[in-house]
Amino acid sequence: MGKWFILKHKIVSLFDVFLSRALLVVLGLAVAELLLKILGFSAWQYDSYQNERAQYSVHDQQLGWRPNPETTGRIYSGSIEHTETIQPDGTRLTLPENTSEEALGVAVIGDSTVFGWGLDDDK
Repeated sequence: MGKWFILKHKIVSLFDVFLSRALLVVLGLAVAELLLKILGFSAWQYDSYQNERAQYSVHDQQLGWRPNPETTGRIYSGSIEHTETIQPDGTRLTLPENTSEEALGVAVIGDSTVFGWGLDDDK
């Protein structure tokens, strides 16, 4: 009977430690959120992003956002500024004009890094 009591006591002690640490994390996050609100930061707004990028991106059911075909413009996003040209098929115009047809046999699939976010068309 003494071994079960010790095991039960250890389990209760571990649960108490876990619960107290979880409470500290939640309390810390609440204080951080309050501090950010006091400093003037606000939550990310879906509508403001949509309005800001409406010319260059369109909502897509599967992808979330995709480039708006046949658009060209100067993109300003924080400290990043670049010219972005989207071709009629929705791909980014990034090839130099003197590229040969033989060099076009590779497809690269990816995210904003592969897309060239932050780079001008000629880079």
